[in-house]
Order: sequence, then structure tokens, then C-alpha cells
Amino acid sequence: MKKIILNTLLTTLLLGSVGCQETLDETSTDIKFHNSAYMSLEKATMNVDRKLGGTVEIEPRLALVAKKDEKITVSIDDFLKQYNQENTTNFKMLPASEVELYEVENPKNFSKNGSLTITIKEGKISSKVGVKIGVLNPKTYSLGVKYAIPLNIVSTSVKQVLSNNKTLVALQRPVITSVAHIKEGHAPKIKFDPKIPESEEFTLQAFFMFDFFRAYQGSTYNMSMLSYNWYSRINPTDVNLADKVREFATDGLEIKTKRWYQVTYVKTKDHRVKIYLDGKHVRTFIMPNVKLKGDTTMSVFNPQMSYSVSHILREVRVWSKALTEAQINADLYNPIDPDSDGLVAYLPIDFENKYNDVTKYENVVELHKATRNSPFGFQDGESYHKIVKPEEYGIDEWHHNVIFPSETLQKVEP
Repeated sequence: MKKIILNTLLTTLLLGSVGCQETLDETSTDIKFHNSAYMSLEKATMNVDRKLGGTVEIEPRLALVAKKDEKITVSIDDFLKQYNQENTTNFKMLPASEVELYEVENPKNFSKNGSLTITIKEGKISSKVGVKIGVLNPKTYSLGVKYAIPLNIVSTSVKQVLSNNKTLVALQRPVITSVAHIKEGHAPKIKFDPKIPESEEFTLQAFFMFDFFRAYQGSTYNMSMLSYNWYSRINPTDVNLADKVREFATDGLEIKTKRWYQVTYVKTKDHRVKIYLDGKHVRTFIMPNVKLKGDTTMSVFNPQMSYSVSHILREVRVWSKALTEAQINADLYNPIDPDSDGLVAYLPIDFENKYNDVTKYENVVELHKATRNSPFGFQDGESYHKIVKPEEYGIDEWHHNVIFPSETLQKVEP
């Protein structure tokens, strides 16, 4: 009898649970999902031709396939203050008057007032917006400023707009500038203004090209790069700090002659110096007790003939902060704003500025020349180079209309 009662109870429980599950299943199929609008990418890059301008496409999307034609309005909306703070960038908005927005599938639907409404047709999930600009005058829109077009979904006919409703279009503009070819046996030094504040973190940068590599006394590559309370070294397979503990190194490093490179040294609070080549982290060294401060000196290369080669140098920068990898890559070859936050020394080294510092600080640039003409034999010390006037410095040629980005020295028609 007990067994019969127990079986009856189990059967009742099982039937009840099945009934509950069926109820849940019926409810779940009745849930109505509301459609939403969002941007497919947070950031896009527009490559801008110096004679034609530029175009890029962005894509507003729906979370679900449209059951009927739906509208989305995209507008230029200045959210750059928040974006710059969150991403440690310094973008500035390109005025809406310079921008044309158009619907890619319907080019007749366009706008020059900074706002455009597009249609996502029934059965579709997205539509594309073309973003177009004309030629930008560098005198009006300085190449030293990072311009962007911030776009935002401001309204839609579907139920809601999701939080990822923004796309930043960053302008990648070619740089046309002048560079100086320098004879071997010449190198600059920067004496920092005493007013520069002391900083545990700092960044040193330079953009360069070597004609060849020189082996010290015919045997060991011992050329210098950027030195500040350390001896920097560079050769065809390495860039380093001499006599310092190496904590990290990538394999297969190759530095070629007659090719552009950008080198960055980032000193951090944890007593490390990270070295980046063309924006990629390649070395880390332990470097305690070094601070950036005024009334000190930074050397760029070495003027002594045993260490020196003919070269091109540009975009020498010193910052009183540790740049992030993203910040380094944002301005690999571009001229920068002399008033940039944390910039304490800046030598563009173009025909207009020569070797003059263009920051607010009164830094002194010394031009050094070797006192011996031969690259052979022991040469080390102040007696092997001297300070000369600008007209005595070894500029043997100015190259004009040089274009960046480029791996080699490339010129264009003005």
C-alpha cells in the first residue's frame, strides 16, 4: 500500500513539473524583443589625399533584422572631451562645415549640415553612411593637430539606441615637409631650460635615417641614439642602453640603412626604460634613479667621427610624462602641436624651424662638430668635438616636398 501511495506521489510531481515547464516554454516564446540601433565600430580611419581629400564609410546597425523600413539619424556631435579623457588622446573636431554625409545606397540623400537620416530597409540589418571631406588647407588645419569627425546616432524609429552609438573618424593626413641631410661628424645636444619641472616619468623621441652604420675602430658597432643619464646604443640588429640590465627583448630586430625609423624611450615610475621602434615595444631596461629636470643635457647621436655617420634627423621631442603605446603611434611621423600637454622640448628640424626648439621653454640647442676628420682610432671625450654656429653645421642638402608616411625618402610634386 505504501508503495502504491509513493508511486502515485511521484507521478503527480512529475506531471506537475512537466506542466510548469510547458508553461515556461509558452511564456518564453511570447517574449517580444525590441529592436535597437548602434554603431558597428567605435573608431574608423580616413586616409586623406592632399589633393583629393578623403572618404570613409561607417555602418549604423540594428540588433535585429528590420521588419519594416526603419530610420536612423546620424549627426556630428562633439563628444571628444570625454573620448580624449578616456583614451589619453588629443583629437580636435573638424568643423561640420568641412564634412559631407551621404547614404551609400542612395547618394542623392546627402547633407552638408552635419546631420543625415538614413533608411534601413525591411529585411536588412544595416546601412552605410559615407563621410567625405575635401582638401584641407594646412595653414587653416595644422598638420600638428589631430583632427577627427565624431559621429553619433541621435535618433531612430526603432525602440532604443544602445550605448555604443558613436563612431570617431580619425583623419590620417599625409605630411609634406622638408628634411636636412647631415654630414658625418655632426650631432645636436639640448640643454634644458631650468624652469622645466622635475619628473620621474618622461619620454624621448626622434625620427631618423642612417646612410650607413659605422663600427667603432673597425670592429664593434657603437653608435649612439638618444642619451640622457645613460649611454644609448644602436646597430643593425639592436637598440639598447649600454651596461644596463635588459628585462625584455623581441627577437629578429633589423634596422636598415636609408630607411625611416622612429625611436621612443619611455622612462616609467617603476624604474624601467621601454624602447619602442616604429611604435612597437622592442626592449625594456632597468634604469633606477633617473629623473627629467631642468638645467640638464640630452644628446642626440654622437658627433665624434668614430661614432658618427651621415644621416637625416627630424621630430626630436621630449615629454615630461610617460607616453602610452597608443599615444606614440598616434604621432609617429606627424608634426605635433608645440603646446601639447607635457611637451617640454621639440625640434621639428624642417626648413622653417631649422634646429630651433619651438616649445614655450627656453631650451638651448647646441650644434656639435667633430674636431677630427678620421673615423679611426680611439675617440672619446669633449676634446673630440666642439660647438659651432648654425652656418658651420654640416647640412649638405635640404630635401623639400618630402612625404610621410613612407619607408624611404620620397618626394612629391609641390
